Amino acid sequence: RTIRVNPNNGVFTTVSRGVSYANSFIDSGSNALYFSNASIPVCSTIQFQDFFCPTATQTLSATLQGTSGSASVNFQVANAEHLFLANQTFFAFSTLAGPAGPISDGIFDWGLPFFFGRKVFIAIEGQGTPAGVGPYVAF
Repeated sequence: RTIRVNPNNGVFTTVSRGVSYANSFIDSGSNALYFSNASIPVCSTIQFQDFFCPTATQTLSATLQGTSGSASVNFQVANAEHLFLANQTFFAFSTLAGPAGPISDGIFDWGLPFFFGRKVFIAIEGQGTPAGVGPYVAF
């Protein structure tokens, strides 16, 4: 699946639960998926307040839409407090997610969990690749 991104800023649109996040991006430097979703509770413990803490793991889906091409992605959001406390020697989780924050409306940060279980390619603007000239993301 190849998603052509905006050549000016590298973003694409994510649509999840009827909400469009027009400033979406893939970011291996973020430890979680970050997006706004008022239906998933945020952790109440100060130590974990940057993450979601649903009572049960949530299975969600989203569609990534670029300037051309789109792809559906399924993902899960688990209780961050349970993840960290039950796995104290772990540093990464495939189901870790958190709110993007009030000043981040329209942002869906596909962080490190997006990379688990798939190969991800990012083509730089103007650079030729076997799949065509960038910019795009593919997985």
